[in-house]
Amino acid sequence: MEAGTGGTGWHGPDCSLPCAQGSWGLDCNRSCRCRPPAGCDPASGDCACPPGWRGEACELACQPGSFGRGCRELCDCGHAEQCDRVTGRCLCHNGWTGVRCDSACAPGRWGPNCSRTCGCHNGASCRPADGACECAAGYRGTTCQRVCPPGTFGLGCAQACPQCLHGNGPCHHVTGECRCLPGFTGQLCDQACPPGRYGRGCREVCACANNSSCSHVDGTCHCTPGWLGRDCSQACPPGLWGANCLHTCSCHNGAGCSARDGGCTCSAGWMGAHCTRRCPVDLFGAGCAERCACENGADCESATGRCSCPAGFTGARCQLGRWRRSAGAC
Repeated sequence: MEAGTGGTGWHGPDCSLPCAQGSWGLDCNRSCRCRPPAGCDPASGDCACPPGWRGEACELACQPGSFGRGCRELCDCGHAEQCDRVTGRCLCHNGWTGVRCDSACAPGRWGPNCSRTCGCHNGASCRPADGACECAAGYRGTTCQRVCPPGTFGLGCAQACPQCLHGNGPCHHVTGECRCLPGFTGQLCDQACPPGRYGRGCREVCACANNSSCSHVDGTCHCTPGWLGRDCSQACPPGLWGANCLHTCSCHNGAGCSARDGGCTCSAGWMGAHCTRRCPVDLFGAGCAERCACENGADCESATGRCSCPAGFTGARCQLGRWRRSAGAC
């Protein structure tokens, strides 16, 4: 029926006015039963549900998994509880994002649509669903700000430290490695640095001369006998010998003294531990190793082997008698 000819859905003196919202029927004398904001057909009173609603009075929301006008559209979501019943927008589970909720939160993010920032420290990750921190090895606490208690290490601080023999405190809270004191090495800090090395991690090289050793802890030189100085490069002063040059030589008659062991090196013509005895009468020279060549009972000088002739003899070896020379002169 055209406007102004009367009928349902119209009112007014000439039936030219459409029913106001919320009314319907002949002369618009009936009220719509639709749940706002749904309207009803002014002629039939049938409800015209907005997107997301259904039922005779539009009193029912779309069932999970459906959306839109008449709830005829199906949600297309991955990790989501449901979609928006009006628009179909996916309502992601905590820890997921994307149009279809098919993208996990990036590291450091969590919560609804990955909208929150993790508050974890020291390399910890957080659970994308609830933001709970999952501590890296060696750390503990709600936000992983505390190191493991002394004597423990690793994930969850669940492992016990080994017994570090010469360790600088308990083991490393992350790796469980012993932290050795200077001068020691090995998994348990039970080995001294090898010869020629010292210090933390045995990384330093000794600088001691003359086959001297150094302290594996601080590198202090331990000089071999006969040497002095910070690097053992100074020989003992004359007349001294031994470790730290503390001993006095006891060699005589011009003998030399070994700075290493104090042994005497006798000068020519002398012998004995302290060079206090002359060579035997028939020997001379260094170490009394030369045999005298003197004749006719002549004495042999112990240092040089020079013959000291008795009366009546002459010559380098006292081999000539003076009377022969006189006789020859006649």
